Amino acid sequence: FNFYTIIPQGRFSMKYLFYFIILTSQAFAYSPLKQYFNSSLAHNICQESISVRGAYSKKHLKFIKASDREVFYFFKYPQHSKLVRVDLKNYKRSDLSLERPINDLLILNSEIVLLYDYQILVVDRISGNLIVRMNTQPHHFPRGKNHKASQIKYAHGNLYIAHGLNGVMVFNYRNLSFERNINPKVKQPEAFHRSSITGIELSADRLYLSYDDVTIVRDSKAFEGLVVYDLFLNTKLREIPVNQNQEAYYMPRLQFDRGELLVLNLDLIFRHKISDLSTDRYMRPYQRIWKYPAGNLIGRPLINNASVYGCFIDYRNNYIQSDEFYIK
Repeated sequence: FNFYTIIPQGRFSMKYLFYFIILTSQAFAYSPLKQYFNSSLAHNICQESISVRGAYSKKHLKFIKASDREVFYFFKYPQHSKLVRVDLKNYKRSDLSLERPINDLLILNSEIVLLYDYQILVVDRISGNLIVRMNTQPHHFPRGKNHKASQIKYAHGNLYIAHGLNGVMVFNYRNLSFERNINPKVKQPEAFHRSSITGIELSADRLYLSYDDVTIVRDSKAFEGLVVYDLFLNTKLREIPVNQNQEAYYMPRLQFDRGELLVLNLDLIFRHKISDLSTDRYMRPYQRIWKYPAGNLIGRPLINNASVYGCFIDYRNNYIQSDEFYIK
């Protein structure tokens, strides 16, 4: 609707303001994602996200992704993995069985890029048919527990892959050729310490990288925190550690949302203002989100426009549900 059709020219009354508030709130309330995550289908899918037997529980849902057209859930079970796609237009569900667990996925036009430990599979967005398969790093790079690919982003016509101790691998998306490796060194408390890049985000020519500690010796831990890297100048701009006396990272992923940098750390969401990253001595989030209205979070949620969407479990009442809430 047009805002100016609601208010007669030259006159503004509380009645028309009331109509405007009602209409805008209804438009927000029935946004496609909000409407879907409050649907019975979303609720039913969340029932598959965790197994609870007495005091023992096992989370199967690992993460949720979405576009303006669909929602993807990735499930990992003891014997198999699957990707569930839900069309937001008709709520049609389709399941794709996966040969191995994936660590991330990227939705690009008519294709989905599936990120494995050391491989990428590009599949058709609708049918799931394989288009191409490729390695995520050249053969001379080592493999191991802390060398695996964990998060993938697209920018400047390239794929940027966070690859643990091996740094960031950059591939041209059009011809899938290897472009370069980026692996900024960080200050360590001891020379033998090693840190792994597990999260990645991009904004213009700046690359944001989150680091997890690999080595811990007595009271000494490797670097955990964030590095800001200039892709144009090929240089590290800032290195911001976590205050390890107060908190820690575990396989942190990164995401931009509404001009903020979010660090997804286990079931926690750390919110950082971009402007603070140029001056802060430590990675101090202005908000730590760890408590959710519907219970405990299952897997990494979908975050879009300051709203958190996902599956949650209330252990006290043994109740699993799909839910969404707005973070102020």
